[in-house]
Amino acid sequence: MTEVDGRLELAPEPLLAQSGAAYRIGGSLHATLEPRAGGWALDVRQEVHSESLDNLRTLVDRLAAHADGAGEVGFLRFYEEGDRSPMVLRDGEISCADF
Repeated sequence: MTEVDGRLELAPEPLLAQSGAAYRIGGSLHATLEPRAGGWALDVRQEVHSESLDNLRTLVDRLAAHADGAGEVGFLRFYEEGDRSPMVLRDGEISCADF
């Protein structure tokens, strides 16, 4: 908690900070960023609430601007749906039907 103008406010949780057992999707939650030759490798499995999708989109756009190559780089799936939508990198931008 932090104090702002005499009020206590909860600090926002980092977007990809969850770890441990997943509550809604089964399996486990994690986020790992590792250096690799010429850049970084990011591996993420999280439960992101719909209220945070704009923040997730902003993060993905910022990362895509620094990515190299093209093709599928991940998937997005909502809790209620069984199908995953591929996230495709092309020309420094990520596209996804559900995003």
